[in-house]
Amino acid sequence: MDSHVNVKRALRAIEAAAASCKTREGRNRIEEVQLHTAGVVEPGYDSDAIVATGNWNDCTRYNRETRQSETIEDVPSRLGSVLEKMGVTIEWLDEWDACGECSRLVRTRADSYSWKPSYVSTDSGLVCFECIDPAEHLESLEGNPRTANTIETIDPAQHGYTLIQGDFEHGFHPGQDADPKVIADSLRKLGVCRFLFQIDRNGQFDTRFSVYVHNDELPELDPAAWKAAPKDGPSVAEAMERGLKAATVAASQLADGEGVKVATVHADGTATAKLVSPEDFIAGKALS
Repeated sequence: MDSHVNVKRALRAIEAAAASCKTREGRNRIEEVQLHTAGVVEPGYDSDAIVATGNWNDCTRYNRETRQSETIEDVPSRLGSVLEKMGVTIEWLDEWDACGECSRLVRTRADSYSWKPSYVSTDSGLVCFECIDPAEHLESLEGNPRTANTIETIDPAQHGYTLIQGDFEHGFHPGQDADPKVIADSLRKLGVCRFLFQIDRNGQFDTRFSVYVHNDELPELDPAAWKAAPKDGPSVAEAMERGLKAATVAASQLADGEGVKVATVHADGTATAKLVSPEDFIAGKALS
């Protein structure tokens, strides 16, 4: 625990902020603020920090006459400033959560293109990378192309698995068409079921991953047959190009009016478009 932070004083500041709110929205937002004193387990962060998570945006409403957003409650942002002056670290409520085992905080939403989760979600809740049982975690990933190991401190090679191929790329650039579903189907046809995927790197437009096979089934894998097996799916780059063209057409077919034209490109290369009110666009509801 950060010895420089007076926890009782911070809690009193949160209570006072809730009492000073003039709107129900503001009061609800302050009541959602949580003070975490168990520390932080997310790599790269101060492990001893006292953290307050909440929605620190001011409460606003859209003025149709001025066509601008107006502040109706500034208590959330003012409380955030007060807590920071006390030495409390401010984070967003929807980007962090506490480990169900040790109660320390981990990030649950990316803060960069290269970010990878340092936790797993279980039936009983979130578990950070330091509380995970490596063997159980890796076994839970076997045979599932929709999951992958993202925990950098867990090396499958140290837990009975062998890397059979790395440097697979899936992304928006031409040639980045490696598909975990296709790879999984190929391995099953070759008699291998105890395989798992590992995310090696995330980028803005692509992901690089590897495939491991459990040592118990490694003898079943014929190297020549694996080399010739299908590994690529439909071209993502080509689908994106089709989708962008379709989005342009869909948006052009919308009637002009007061609002914002929003187009959504789908994975199959199609697109849909709709007219969104200025209020919903500003509130971030355009894609909901």
